[in-house]
Amino acid sequence: MLTNISAAPCTTFGYVGLQLLGASDTPLPTHVVRAPGSEPHITLAPGGSVSALARFSPDIPGPGDSQSGACQPVAQGTEITPPNDTHFVVAPGLMSSVCSQGTMDLNPLQAGATAGP
Repeated sequence: MLTNISAAPCTTFGYVGLQLLGASDTPLPTHVVRAPGSEPHITLAPGGSVSALARFSPDIPGPGDSQSGACQPVAQGTEITPPNDTHFVVAPGLMSSVCSQGTMDLNPLQAGATAGP
């Protein structure tokens, strides 16, 4: 979830950038697959939020993954880059291996909190 912490409205749209991180914030294999759909422009009032749903498999190995044990190294965080930006935030706490070479299916941003599957 991204929140407008400024005192003025702002507009965003599209998809966030994602990079899985291991220990000491080392980059891990990450392959983001964007779900097709509309990319509406969303105007956020101060304090307003947008979110995007990302799905991945922690336990079904794909090509190039270890076939026994964890598929990939454990992701201990995720670097999240807002649309049209170069600055990112690190969200800690994923603590999971992401199979299929770090494949994550990502939906576009939507206003408010995103419900899970």
